[in-house]
Amino acid sequence: MLVWFSSLSETIQAVIIGVVTAAVAAWMKAVWAHFYARRRTADAERKRWANAALVWADKERLDNFRQADLRGANLRGVVLGPAEGQKKGADLSKANLCRANLEGANLKRVNLKRANLYCANLKGANLVGANLRCADLRGAILRTAKLRDANLNGADVSYANLYRANLRRANLKRANLEGADLRGADLRGADLRGAKLRGAKLEGVKHDDTTRCPSAFRPPPEPVKVEGPDDD
Repeated sequence: MLVWFSSLSETIQAVIIGVVTAAVAAWMKAVWAHFYARRRTADAERKRWANAALVWADKERLDNFRQADLRGANLRGVVLGPAEGQKKGADLSKANLCRANLEGANLKRVNLKRANLYCANLKGANLVGANLRCADLRGAILRTAKLRDANLNGADVSYANLYRANLRRANLKRANLEGADLRGADLRGADLRGAKLRGAKLEGVKHDDTTRCPSAFRPPPEPVKVEGPDDD
């Protein structure tokens, strides 16, 4: 091939090189156009899901958001809890909420089973009675969040910020809480059997005789046993 090409005149060689270069450039342009088109479609889909979530309170709440792609969506203060007369909130099972902003959101009794909440902002969110079974909450911000009666069985909450979170009567069986910040958290009545707590910050946690701990767990040097109202 090289011998044949070198035998051609310089003019023909230049034409061939030009044609090949133009073809390669056109191909690359088509590839990039396809890539950006798919990206725009994905962004539009995420925006559609986010908008649907934001108008959830104004609908009959028959829709679900199962497996919805809400990566990075701004859902601050959104209300996805149960409507009047209903027992359950929205279905967000297996939804992708990676790095989403859900600060102050009402997620009461919402189904977030196996949802991806990696590094999501859930500061002050209402997750009372929420189903977070096997959810990915690694690095999530849950400061002062209300997780009373929530189901976190098998959830990965490693390195999450749960400072002063209300985990009263929460199901944390087999949950991964390694490296989590649980300082000042309310664990009264919580079930932590089988949970991993290596490296977790436990200073000032509230617990009592109804708190069920892992077999190898050693409470803080001065356990905080308190009695008080069932706070939200």
